[in-house]
Amino acid sequence: MLRALGLDALVPDAHAEYRPLVRDAFAFFVARMGGPRRQAIMAEQVALPAETPAHRRLGLLLRRSPTLHKLGQILARDARLPAELRATLQGLETMAPATPVDAVRARVRAALPGVRGLRLGRPLAEASVAVVVPFTRTPGRGGAGMDGVLKVLRPGVEDALREDLEIWADLSAHLEERCADLGLPPLEFRATFDSLRRLLASEVALEHEQRHLAEAADFYAGHDGVVVPALLPLCAPDVTAMTRVDGVRVTDARPPGGARRLAERVVDALLAAPFWHADPGRAPFHADPHAGNLMATAGGRLAILDWALVTRLRKEQNVAVVQAVLGGAAQDERRTTEALEALGDVADPAAVGDAVRSSLAEVRRGRVPGVGWLTDLMDAVGVSGALRYPQNLALFRKNVLTLSGVVADVSPDVDVDAVMLRRVAREAARESWVRGLAPPWSRDSALHVSQADAWGLMAAAPLVASRYWAGAWRDLLGGERRP
Repeated sequence: MLRALGLDALVPDAHAEYRPLVRDAFAFFVARMGGPRRQAIMAEQVALPAETPAHRRLGLLLRRSPTLHKLGQILARDARLPAELRATLQGLETMAPATPVDAVRARVRAALPGVRGLRLGRPLAEASVAVVVPFTRTPGRGGAGMDGVLKVLRPGVEDALREDLEIWADLSAHLEERCADLGLPPLEFRATFDSLRRLLASEVALEHEQRHLAEAADFYAGHDGVVVPALLPLCAPDVTAMTRVDGVRVTDARPPGGARRLAERVVDALLAAPFWHADPGRAPFHADPHAGNLMATAGGRLAILDWALVTRLRKEQNVAVVQAVLGGAAQDERRTTEALEALGDVADPAAVGDAVRSSLAEVRRGRVPGVGWLTDLMDAVGVSGALRYPQNLALFRKNVLTLSGVVADVSPDVDVDAVMLRRVAREAARESWVRGLAPPWSRDSALHVSQADAWGLMAAAPLVASRYWAGAWRDLLGGERRP
């Protein structure tokens, strides 16, 4: 069965040496599923015609596991994967409802006992852990009239998720052993998987999402063109009631202002706005921004759905990110290294230094030191275990990875760094009168830099040129090879 899934297609050619590890991971995962679920998977696969494409078989398997389903959503827009596989994975972003209506109604009755005058329609959509169903409540003795949608946990999803998370705990140790057996570089699985397990466990705690929805509605209240569903007074731990937002996936939209404008709005709303904020604690990053959670309304507005997974950066992390990028632009190895090390716990300083030097060489070869450059640098030291990041930064990286794929599918002409810089210009103009009154060393602004930082960059301009040419000569003479 595993051979028929075509798992090698999940691993780009550049990382082909990891294909045996991925095959082994899937075998380990499926073998440890509970008997009924494993038997259902096998029966479904055996019943398929022999000529069923591998990507179709894989998509059906991923639907059987809440965590593998989520993995498929993350990979769905990765341009390095074959087109037919991406199309299958994109079907996991928002699925046609498969949960029986009677099962949904039973779950709602159990979650909202005593609620009268509630009528449920047919489910609208289904995702990895929940079903969305429209409702109408007639006014009367039972309460005020209203209509909207209910997000209801799928029957049995808690047990499936609990089993998945136990498997992930064992899988991390297994993969570290298999890396050694296969002669692969040692990778840091345990910390990453532990973070993943804590994160996904909150997906079925709908009261967390209800709090996140309220916070997101407050944050985006002043953002034109952005819609966040409003909570309705019928929420319970197993059910979230909210206003209904009609639209289509941003990747399928034909908005009035054009696809480019929509893609820029996605970047600005989900990345630039929360990052360039003076108080990061109030600025939520949507940690699961796949295309199924991002809709374009008929009026061209961006609707952001499913706030189960959210992260926030701390002020010092925003500052370190900016300092790392400034160090890249200034060809300042020390500044970039110190900023990167401030983002996590250093396990291998020499490996961090090597990665920084390689990244600075990329800038000399013409790469812009921006969001993509920095996240690739973070990946280089994170995957190897040279630098261990806290959970909120791992989620921030996931936000950037998923958004990049979605934006490219909405409009391939959009430059994420250009959108980020436009937000910088707007914030700089808005804060110009305040910054003149702030102490020169203060980084309390939404830009996360001080006047002293700006003056230092201007003063170091001649040094930047000398660093660039010295590095270019090293590259030419073979002292800095491509990673």
